[in-house]
Amino acid sequence: MLTLTLDLLFCVCLTIFGVYFLFIDISFISLDQLISVTLIVWLFGTIYLYYRGGISFSCLFLFVSGALFLPVPVFLNLGLYELPLGNVISRGNGIYNVISIGSIFDSIRIFLAFVLGVLLANFLVYSSFKKTELLVKNYPYAEFLSKFYWLFFILISIKYCIVVFDTYTSGYVNAVHLESGYGNHVIFKIVEALYPIFGLAFVYVSKIDAQWKKRAVIYLLPFMLKLATGIRGDFLFATLSIVVLYSQRFEMKISLNFILKFVAVVVVLFIMGFVRSKGWDVDRFEYGLLIEEIGSSLAPLAYFFEYENELTNWRYIFGYPISLFGDSLSYTLDSITNNYIYAQHLVFHLSENKFLNGSTIGGSFLVEIYSLMGGALGVLLFVSIMVLMIESLVRLSNKRFFYFLMSYVLCFNLIFAIRGSVFRFVNANLATLLIFMFIGWIVYRSLSARRIEERKNG
Repeated sequence: MLTLTLDLLFCVCLTIFGVYFLFIDISFISLDQLISVTLIVWLFGTIYLYYRGGISFSCLFLFVSGALFLPVPVFLNLGLYELPLGNVISRGNGIYNVISIGSIFDSIRIFLAFVLGVLLANFLVYSSFKKTELLVKNYPYAEFLSKFYWLFFILISIKYCIVVFDTYTSGYVNAVHLESGYGNHVIFKIVEALYPIFGLAFVYVSKIDAQWKKRAVIYLLPFMLKLATGIRGDFLFATLSIVVLYSQRFEMKISLNFILKFVAVVVVLFIMGFVRSKGWDVDRFEYGLLIEEIGSSLAPLAYFFEYENELTNWRYIFGYPISLFGDSLSYTLDSITNNYIYAQHLVFHLSENKFLNGSTIGGSFLVEIYSLMGGALGVLLFVSIMVLMIESLVRLSNKRFFYFLMSYVLCFNLIFAIRGSVFRFVNANLATLLIFMFIGWIVYRSLSARRIEERKNG
């Protein structure tokens, strides 16, 4: 009965807010009213998704996106934060270009379209798909790959130790963004690209719940080491992706204790980022800057609407695939001419010096979708289709190791897409991963055929 009530409430919510806020001229609505509506729909949507599907990709996708996008408008609405002069909500990154209230308004409206798109997709998923069986067969190819895991575990750990050393000797930007130092040697790049194949195979072949958890933690250890470089995102991406896949294999019950621990980890990681950019000088601490740091995903979208005529380009959504076939170095004038990665184009437009120094203020997959589809309705439909496809694949993750691997890759790259790109996963790492996976499959089949032949002859 409760499920039916929630579904009916969802339909009413989707219809009313979808039609009223996305199709009708709402210029008479105040910013405070739009923020309140968006917050309510986001909260209801997150609770609805958890109740209907547990810890799913969509639930985390919606929750994380809101947590990174809504702090500035929500704290503003509650009277706990004041916009700085000129609404320069990316001042912590050294960007002081003025943002109009209208651009912030449009940004929140597009975010609302995104929320409704995720809800629509999941309503279709819950109506059409059933959860896959929890029992997973033993697949020999995954067993074969898992035998090489410890070698790659050692190599990837060595790589991150070197990058940590490079970070503390040459600086974060040089070691991470500009990829200088021995930690970014081509051999280590290949190791980093291939680590998920062997690591996830190591996890996938686990027989029982306890073994799955233990191996998952071991898989995540190099990402914890990576935290020492100042790279916070990859640890969160990997952890949440593993949680999604775990919830498909086993019945996961989330407790208040788990939520509190997760929130504590996230807060610590954001403080790390805040300290990394501002230093430990307590005298320079400003409460508003911390709110803007946590909600930093609003700025890339707001600046897009502020400079919409100059920045609109439908190629943004294909920026990473296009760069895969180019030879332009990132953060150079050549990359602006030949590549279409929104985060780089945005910071180049706002501050050429910051761009040439190898820094951005982040991107936004909502900008990419909006530029391609041309409106809030387009964003809603695109997000619905995208989430529907990912949720369908995740529900097949227990059927084949390849589905398991690709589910991880998509979750890893899209859970935090509010700060990234739709097709960010289409990069050199994915190409390397798929090529070596195909080569490994050929080697495995050859060895299996030879073994079978020897048994027949013996």
